[in-house]
Amino acid sequence: MPIQCVCPICGKLIIRKSSSIARAKKSYCSQACKHKGQKSPAMERFWLHVEKTGSCWLWTGNRKPNGYGNFTPKPGITVTTHRFVYEFIYGPIPHGMCVCHHCDIKHCVNPDHLFLGTHQDNMADRNAKGRQAHGDRHWTHTHPEKRLFGDHNPLRRHPERVARGERNGHAILTTVCIYLIRNLQGHLSSSTVAKQFHISSGHVQRIWNRQAWGHLP
Repeated sequence: MPIQCVCPICGKLIIRKSSSIARAKKSYCSQACKHKGQKSPAMERFWLHVEKTGSCWLWTGNRKPNGYGNFTPKPGITVTTHRFVYEFIYGPIPHGMCVCHHCDIKHCVNPDHLFLGTHQDNMADRNAKGRQAHGDRHWTHTHPEKRLFGDHNPLRRHPERVARGERNGHAILTTVCIYLIRNLQGHLSSSTVAKQFHISSGHVQRIWNRQAWGHLP
């Protein structure tokens, strides 16, 4: 009986007979992907953290504060997800080139949405999409005297406006997860906890030391 499955290398949707998948254990869309799959177990781990919604393929794993995804293909090596996908699918990225998004979604890893460009191209694309800084936020680079410090800072006067915890759009954990992680301190290693919650061991250490999510009691 034909069933729909996903190529573990490129993420392409394919139709295969259930019997053929059972015999092969894995199903690839082409011989090229099969060859890559035999050499890249990291790529199979990668697709486990990708959710396909509409045209974008969204990274559900750990993300940087700037919104880009983080992935660890090997111990001690961390890369941004969109560059990792581009390099795996299309080949090495030339020195000094950026990997840009047609869709303007930073944690999208759909190879069809990625393209190479210079830093100037990336900035021009940002400006064309209206993502450039405005007002005082832009002036603080050239006019540091316009920065608001101490009690003059609006966020100091209105701390409730700070997007902390689950209110932060980049957060991948919840308040319940944080308390669970805290309760595991002293019982499990940070690397073991990190695997359970799909975050880095360093992030676990920061939660235990109250350097992250320190606003929770």
